[in-house]
Amino acid sequence: MVVQQGRPIRLAGQAAPGEAVTATFGAASAATKADAAGRWSLALPAFAAGGPYALKIEGAMVVLSSPDVPEPIAVRYAWGDDPPNTLRNQADLPAVHFRSDDWPTITATAH
Repeated sequence: MVVQQGRPIRLAGQAAPGEAVTATFGAASAATKADAAGRWSLALPAFAAGGPYALKIEGAMVVLSSPDVPEPIAVRYAWGDDPPNTLRNQADLPAVHFRSDDWPTITATAH
């Protein structure tokens, strides 16, 4: 994710209605609650150029979205041979890989 230096960092997402959501970026953090429709938004203060900074968004569930994929049909996390695992739960344990599709997998045949 790239953010504009000197501008507040605005984040938005979805969660369960009334769910508490906290976002931390660098040393700054902000918290909010999802509205009755499950939407939430918050702003973190502006940062100077630098980094890299880590962004952490905490809530009870994970909702994946990307403006580059407005109508996703499937999601996979940590899929493949020995994938890196960067998603952690509240106990800082790694999340297991997951997929939302049931498409057949394609495995290369060894020669």
